[in-house]
Amino acid sequence: MSGELVFGIVLITIRTRTSNGAGPIGPNVGPHTAIYIVLKNWFSQSRLRRIFLNATMVLQNDIDLLNPPAELEKRKHKLKRLVQSPNSFFMDVKCQGCFNITTVFSHSQTVVVCGNCQTVLCQPTGGKARLTEGCSFRKK
Repeated sequence: MSGELVFGIVLITIRTRTSNGAGPIGPNVGPHTAIYIVLKNWFSQSRLRRIFLNATMVLQNDIDLLNPPAELEKRKHKLKRLVQSPNSFFMDVKCQGCFNITTVFSHSQTVVVCGNCQTVLCQPTGGKARLTEGCSFRKK
Protein backbone atom coordinates (compact mmCIF):
# COMPACT_ATOMS: atom_id res chain seq x y z
CA MET A 1 0.00 0.00 0.00
CA SER A 2 1.52 3.36 -0.98
CA GLY A 3 2.19 6.08 1.58
CA GLU A 4 -0.33 8.54 0.17
CA LEU A 5 -3.11 5.94 0.28
CA VAL A 6 -2.30 5.05 3.89
CA PHE A 7 -2.11 8.76 4.71
CA GLY A 8 -5.60 9.31 3.25
CA ILE A 9 -7.05 6.34 5.13
CA VAL A 10 -5.57 7.57 8.42
CA LEU A 11 -6.97 11.07 7.85
CA ILE A 12 -10.47 9.73 7.15
CA THR A 13 -10.30 7.45 10.19
CA ILE A 14 -9.17 10.21 12.54
CA ARG A 15 -11.76 12.68 11.22
CA THR A 16 -14.59 10.23 11.89
CA ARG A 17 -13.29 9.35 15.34
CA THR A 18 -12.88 12.99 16.40
CA SER A 19 -16.39 14.12 15.47
CA ASN A 20 -17.38 14.24 19.16
CA GLY A 21 -14.63 16.78 19.93
CA ALA A 22 -12.37 14.46 21.90
CA GLY A 23 -9.14 13.20 20.44
CA PRO A 24 -8.83 9.55 19.44
CA ILE A 25 -6.13 8.90 22.03
CA GLY A 26 -7.43 10.97 24.91
CA PRO A 27 -9.33 14.15 25.78
CA ASN A 28 -6.16 16.33 25.85
CA VAL A 29 -4.68 15.09 22.55
CA GLY A 30 -5.86 16.90 19.41
CA PRO A 31 -6.36 15.33 16.00
CA HIS A 32 -3.10 16.72 14.55
CA THR A 33 -1.06 15.16 17.34
CA ALA A 34 -2.89 11.89 16.82
CA ILE A 35 -2.12 11.94 13.09
CA TYR A 36 1.55 12.45 13.84
CA ILE A 37 1.63 9.69 16.46
CA VAL A 38 -0.05 7.20 14.14
CA LEU A 39 2.06 8.07 11.09
CA LYS A 40 5.32 8.25 13.04
CA ASN A 41 5.16 4.50 13.58
CA TRP A 42 4.70 3.74 9.86
CA PHE A 43 7.08 6.12 8.08
CA SER A 44 10.53 7.57 8.59
CA GLN A 45 10.82 11.24 9.49
CA SER A 46 12.08 12.23 6.03
CA ARG A 47 9.24 10.32 4.33
CA LEU A 48 6.68 12.03 6.61
CA ARG A 49 8.15 15.42 5.75
CA ARG A 50 7.83 14.70 2.01
CA ILE A 51 4.22 13.51 2.39
CA PHE A 52 3.17 16.62 4.36
CA LEU A 53 5.03 19.01 2.04
CA ASN A 54 3.41 17.46 -1.04
CA ALA A 55 -0.01 17.64 0.62
CA THR A 56 0.36 21.34 1.49
CA MET A 57 2.16 22.45 -1.68
CA VAL A 58 0.32 25.12 -3.67
CA LEU A 59 0.78 25.01 -7.43
CA GLN A 60 0.83 28.26 -9.36
CA ASN A 61 -0.78 28.03 -12.77
CA ASP A 62 0.02 31.54 -13.94
CA ILE A 63 3.79 31.22 -14.50
CA ASP A 64 4.97 32.36 -17.92
CA LEU A 65 7.05 29.42 -19.16
CA LEU A 66 8.71 31.40 -21.95
CA ASN A 67 9.76 34.30 -19.70
CA PRO A 68 10.47 32.86 -16.23
CA PRO A 69 11.72 35.15 -13.44
CA ALA A 70 15.50 35.59 -13.37
CA GLU A 71 15.89 34.36 -9.77
CA LEU A 72 13.90 31.21 -10.59
CA GLU A 73 16.14 30.47 -13.58
CA LYS A 74 19.31 31.10 -11.56
CA ARG A 75 18.30 28.48 -8.96
CA LYS A 76 17.76 25.77 -11.58
CA HIS A 77 20.46 23.31 -12.62
CA LYS A 78 22.63 24.61 -15.45
CA LEU A 79 21.27 22.01 -17.89
CA LYS A 80 17.59 22.44 -16.89
CA ARG A 81 17.36 26.17 -17.60
CA LEU A 82 15.37 27.47 -20.54
CA VAL A 83 18.69 28.33 -22.21
CA GLN A 84 21.57 26.23 -20.92
CA SER A 85 24.26 28.40 -19.35
CA PRO A 86 27.18 27.57 -17.06
CA ASN A 87 27.49 28.73 -13.47
CA SER A 88 31.17 29.61 -13.93
CA PHE A 89 32.74 32.78 -15.31
CA PHE A 90 36.04 34.59 -15.64
CA MET A 91 36.66 37.63 -13.49
CA ASP A 92 39.21 40.39 -13.13
CA VAL A 93 40.54 40.45 -9.56
CA LYS A 94 42.31 43.55 -8.28
CA CYS A 95 45.12 42.94 -5.79
CA GLN A 96 44.70 44.85 -2.54
CA GLY A 97 48.43 45.57 -2.23
CA CYS A 98 49.70 46.65 -5.65
CA PHE A 99 46.35 47.13 -7.47
CA ASN A 100 47.46 44.78 -10.24
CA ILE A 101 44.56 43.15 -12.16
CA THR A 102 44.64 39.38 -12.70
CA THR A 103 42.13 37.28 -14.66
CA VAL A 104 40.85 34.37 -12.56
CA PHE A 105 38.40 31.55 -13.27
CA SER A 106 35.51 31.60 -10.77
CA HIS A 107 35.77 27.87 -9.98
CA SER A 108 39.57 27.78 -9.89
CA GLN A 109 40.95 24.65 -8.23
CA THR A 110 44.38 26.06 -7.41
CA VAL A 111 45.56 28.97 -5.29
CA VAL A 112 45.92 32.09 -7.45
CA VAL A 113 48.63 34.57 -6.47
CA CYS A 114 49.34 38.09 -7.70
CA GLY A 115 52.04 38.28 -10.38
CA ASN A 116 53.77 41.31 -8.82
CA CYS A 117 53.63 40.95 -5.04
CA GLN A 118 52.85 37.21 -4.65
CA THR A 119 49.77 37.94 -2.49
CA VAL A 120 47.14 35.18 -2.46
CA LEU A 121 44.10 36.40 -4.42
CA CYS A 122 41.77 33.41 -4.07
CA GLN A 123 41.68 29.97 -2.51
CA PRO A 124 39.86 26.92 -3.90
CA THR A 125 36.82 25.42 -2.20
CA GLY A 126 34.61 22.60 -3.39
CA GLY A 127 32.81 24.95 -5.80
CA LYS A 128 33.53 28.62 -6.38
CA ALA A 129 36.92 29.97 -5.37
CA ARG A 130 36.93 32.14 -2.24
CA LEU A 131 38.43 35.61 -2.70
CA THR A 132 40.67 36.94 0.05
CA GLU A 133 39.33 39.90 2.02
CA GLY A 134 40.00 43.27 0.45
CA CYS A 135 40.20 41.96 -3.13
CA SER A 136 37.61 43.36 -5.51
CA PHE A 137 36.44 41.69 -8.71
CA ARG A 138 34.24 42.19 -11.76
CA LYS A 139 32.79 39.62 -14.13
CA LYS A 140 34.13 39.55 -17.67
